[in-house]
Amino acid sequence: MSYSTVQTGAVARAAAPNARPHPGPREILRWAKYHTLLGGIWFPLMVIGLRLLGGPGTYAAYSLLILYALRGPNEGLKALFLSWFLSHISPGLAATPPNAEIFRILILLAGLTSAVLASFKSENRLLMGRTVSAFAVFGTFCIAQSVLVSYAPDVSILKSVSFLIMALTLSISWFSRRVDVEQLQGWIFFWLAAIVLASAPLLVLKMGYLTNGHGFQGILIHPQVMGITMALTGAWVGGRMLRLRAFSAIDIAFAALVIVMLFLSESRGAMLAASGGLVLSYLLARGLNLQNVRAAFTNLRHKRVFLLVVCLIFCGGLFFDKVSNMIERTIAKRSDNQTIASAFDASRGRLISRSMNNFYANPVLGIGFGVASDPAKMKVKREPIFGLPVGASIEKGNMYSAILEEIGFAGFLLFAGLLLVLLNSICRSGQLEMVWLFFSALLVNLGESVLFSPNGIGLLVWMAILMATSARSAQKVQQQ
Repeated sequence: MSYSTVQTGAVARAAAPNARPHPGPREILRWAKYHTLLGGIWFPLMVIGLRLLGGPGTYAAYSLLILYALRGPNEGLKALFLSWFLSHISPGLAATPPNAEIFRILILLAGLTSAVLASFKSENRLLMGRTVSAFAVFGTFCIAQSVLVSYAPDVSILKSVSFLIMALTLSISWFSRRVDVEQLQGWIFFWLAAIVLASAPLLVLKMGYLTNGHGFQGILIHPQVMGITMALTGAWVGGRMLRLRAFSAIDIAFAALVIVMLFLSESRGAMLAASGGLVLSYLLARGLNLQNVRAAFTNLRHKRVFLLVVCLIFCGGLFFDKVSNMIERTIAKRSDNQTIASAFDASRGRLISRSMNNFYANPVLGIGFGVASDPAKMKVKREPIFGLPVGASIEKGNMYSAILEEIGFAGFLLFAGLLLVLLNSICRSGQLEMVWLFFSALLVNLGESVLFSPNGIGLLVWMAILMATSARSAQKVQQQ
């Protein structure tokens, strides 16, 4: 049954006497709760509980996710989302055990296995084939380029293969006939909302600011992770509210809470992503004449949207001194004797400059996928048995300069083509929240390079992008 064709009351009970009442289209949180109850809530609670126990409990949780991912593409996507959450829980709640990266790689492999087995029965072969092909071409190029030019080929090949496995798993799974896209969207949104609500009590506790004492991280591992998560959640809930005129008091209060947490995280990139994503969505809708998306923007004039803005301004006025200091620290992240320009140069400008210098020296193929700008600063983590690299944390100014540096102009063109393939599918969905989500996911990478970290926040970002891409498929099935 389509989400837009809602049955309620006696009609719904007569049609399906044992079914849960389907929520109305203007009740976003109830919509998410409804689909979560259908999709299962006890298994996620069990693995989260095991993770909070720490030690052997964490390994048990990851092992259960591996087995769960083998059940099918629907379960594989859920397992990947849960693995992202378990690996990004605040250290104040549970410490991260050693060698957890190996388990996350095994979860990816299990998800890919179930996705490939189910792909032979997909009802959306054309769309899935175009998306998968674009990822396959880009991933294969990165692997070949790593062999040819990388100064650390084992690290580059591992990162390229990990990214390709993640991309193929997500792209194949989201278009599988065994995945109810709308139900899975509701399930994921429910757990994102759970992160928001579980983090709310920490707004007034030191534990919510554990990493640096002033950036809000809630129950997540870092303020930057909280900021990106809130940016994606805000784009999703904001776009859905505008498209469906879902302005109930609960939805407005939830949106306000997301905005507050986004601001308190002090993540400049995430704030830019959420606001810039909305602007780009509007410009795209005007430029390509996307009628459904343009129509959603007319709901910005709704009185409850105005009320939300007034309330946020009023709350900011009550704490003007604290807010102004936070704005200065968030935007500039500078000390008293620094200008904004010098603060940017110290935090991101030098990293971008170093990346571009490497690009100018290696313009065609770059220096190698996923390697540091300075070889001396790359620390590689290896598994204890065979000595294979399982992690190599690097810091880049932003993703776009990093792409030029790592895979050159040739790789940059392939990546741009991949994004165009994805954007073409997203535009056809006519859903503002999916367009907004797509642009926000890309803009997050202006201040950080997180898109190619399948074991980090990049997994959530790509899951959001591929979910937005699959919305076209879901709409087509519902119309039939």
